[in-house]
Amino acid sequence: MAATHSVSAPVCSPQANVQYNGTRLSIIRGGTFADCCSLCSKDGSCAAFNFHPVGTLGQPTFCELQAAGGAALPTNPASDFSAGAPSEHVFCEDDEGCSLAGACQPDGTCLCDGWSHGDHCEVLNLLDVDAAAFGYRNRSGYNSWGGASVAFRGKHLLFVSQMGGRCPLLGHWSRVSEGVRLVGDKPNGPFDAVDEIVLPSFAHNVKPFQAPDGTWLLFYIGSINNDTTVCNDTTSSRTESASAPPPVPRETAGPIMLASASRPDAPRGEWTLHGPLTDSVGWHSATNPSAVFYPNGTVLLAVSRATDPGGKRTTLMSADSWRGPYRNLTHGYNESIANGEDPDLFRTKRGFHMLNHNTGPGSTRIWFSRDGLSGWRAADGQANAFNASVRFTNGSEVVLCQRQRPQIVMAADGMPGWLWTGVMGGSPCPKDDRHGAPNPTWTLAQQIGRRRRYKEP
Repeated sequence: MAATHSVSAPVCSPQANVQYNGTRLSIIRGGTFADCCSLCSKDGSCAAFNFHPVGTLGQPTFCELQAAGGAALPTNPASDFSAGAPSEHVFCEDDEGCSLAGACQPDGTCLCDGWSHGDHCEVLNLLDVDAAAFGYRNRSGYNSWGGASVAFRGKHLLFVSQMGGRCPLLGHWSRVSEGVRLVGDKPNGPFDAVDEIVLPSFAHNVKPFQAPDGTWLLFYIGSINNDTTVCNDTTSSRTESASAPPPVPRETAGPIMLASASRPDAPRGEWTLHGPLTDSVGWHSATNPSAVFYPNGTVLLAVSRATDPGGKRTTLMSADSWRGPYRNLTHGYNESIANGEDPDLFRTKRGFHMLNHNTGPGSTRIWFSRDGLSGWRAADGQANAFNASVRFTNGSEVVLCQRQRPQIVMAADGMPGWLWTGVMGGSPCPKDDRHGAPNPTWTLAQQIGRRRRYKEP
């Protein structure tokens, strides 16, 4: 167990009937004045806070964190507001204060392992994207939405979810998404031509893995319908196989499936389909799988479920081997980890981590747990693990309207090496409707560097 350091607790002297104005960072419901002081002290961007106790009508307490630059203004004494500012920032007491991505130092600061940085080691150390090799953007007009590459025999094989018939993502992904494979010389490409359609439509959220027994696996969602929709700028036409099953309900987008082969460059006919691993009704509906394999072959699987109440929630499943059967470790809404629709699960030397895609259309937070089964929590502070702003090696920069479907690919040193995401350009983002949208989508690769600073330079 990591050591807990004895660091001096921050002091926040109450300022009665005072409220800071300025830029609000966040509001936290419940807790005490001391809790509010602690939250502000752990956030490097927090300079002061406002605290309101339980009101006469039973309103809950709340803590409002403020950025620097606000002024302390007097309020009506009946408001019961009080304000404070921490005497110092203390970011950690143990390694959990560093998101299990670094070591807590005796002075209460984090020494990050290198793949992340920030006050709590909560921000991925993303390098500028190679302007000549940035993942996969099909020159023939096909849209893709996430995937990852794997190394094999001196080459790098990219598996992605691509929309058939040159259809856009929105309005069509739940029918025409297919799993395709491409070949490149580097992990980030360039990848120009599809080598094989490994999984015909409907197959979405394709994620490649190699199991401990050497088997190559593709987790995905969907059921084969052989949809052959062809799209152009304004219309689409559809023909389907007479034996195609009915479309999967959009509310569930499942079930989870699995394809296996002895090698990742195997032709389509050598991939064996397994599943459904889940059904697609009610609580058992599961989508967007992400796996971690233990050395003995046991699988820990993070999935997203549509729960009532709560919307989409991240939950856990497990199996003794990749072949299944897969069983629920999370039973019901109250046991779910967090809201989120695209969980990506990975493991480092300090514990388990997850990107949950739950802070907006182009960003997400890091979550972590020591054993992967319990104690999941979000990184402290306000920073996201990544956001929608992407800088290229040629000096250009783009702000994406959507950046989702994260997948971490581990490097040879046992730390995260690449972040793959499905991205959409254009602003504002179009709404998801049955007519689709012209905004192109593609699959972005961004390398994760190594830096041990605990703060931005």
